[in-house]
Order: sequence, then C-alpha cells, then structure tokens
Amino acid sequence: MKRMTWDEIKTNFPNQCVGLVQVETGINGISVKSAIVKYSDTENNHGAEAVSPSQLLRMARNKEVVREYTSADDCNFWGIDSV
Repeated sequence: MKRMTWDEIKTNFPNQCVGLVQVETGINGISVKSAIVKYSDTENNHGAEAVSPSQLLRMARNKEVVREYTSADDCNFWGIDSV
C-alpha cells in the first residue's frame, strides 16, 4: 500500500467507499490531501483489502480508519447506512 493523493485515490478507486489511514488533511483540516487506502468496499488490485460498507462504518466509528467516498454524488455520501 502506498500513499496517494486524493485525486489518485479517486482515479484508482472510482465510486467506492474507502478506509483511509495515515491521512494528511488540507489547510481546512477536513479535506483529504493524501492517505493510504487500507480498505475498499470493492475487490480491486491496488492493495486495499475488500470489506463490506458496514465493516468500514464500524472501523470509522472506532477511529481505526477515516471512511470516505470517492464520488461526492454517491447516495450514501454522508456515511449514513440505509436500514
């Protein structure tokens, strides 16, 4: 797993929920500048382990990862899982 910029993450993990570690944020302290993608909700060949969206939510709640979506138009953008 290598550090990637947010643009690289969006390119390599399009329309996915990702679990990030070692996150570097922008000046605002919110936006992701760069990170390592440790988990993804989709099988991929970029070194991230595939886990379910609910597992990513649990890990984010436990502060193990920062959970982000690589597409702002995703219906689950705010991290609220549907029931």
